[in-house]
Amino acid sequence: MSKFLLFGFLTGLAIFAAGFVLGVARTVLLLPYMAEWLAVLIEMPVILLACWMIIKYVIRRQSVTDRKAVRLIFGATAFATLLLCEWVMVVMLLEESAMTFFDRLVTGAGLIGLAGQLLIVVMPLWVKSEKSDTGTESR
Repeated sequence: MSKFLLFGFLTGLAIFAAGFVLGVARTVLLLPYMAEWLAVLIEMPVILLACWMIIKYVIRRQSVTDRKAVRLIFGATAFATLLLCEWVMVVMLLEESAMTFFDRLVTGAGLIGLAGQLLIVVMPLWVKSEKSDTGTESR
């Protein structure tokens, strides 16, 4: 079980990195021209696709079991890691208060982003093992 926690942690780090890059792009390319909540809505499909690709890659590469409990723990660990990384970025790197992080979560843009991030918990349940994708599992 501990290796799946590690895989979830590493997945959360990878998703944070992808989100960081997309967040910079959103800030530079979209925010000057529209409301923040709209920019986040435009970014959402791109980051969700990136999350899906990262999660699918890790699950298949590391042969994460199909057991639902393990997959949920994997997803929850990735989600918790992502939130922790975001919190550290706000508090340590941007030198803002811890409450600033939580205050941003309850804005329109923050709630949209959080809703998308929560999908990370259940996305691992949707990834089929390679055996079932090739059709050899039921033969």
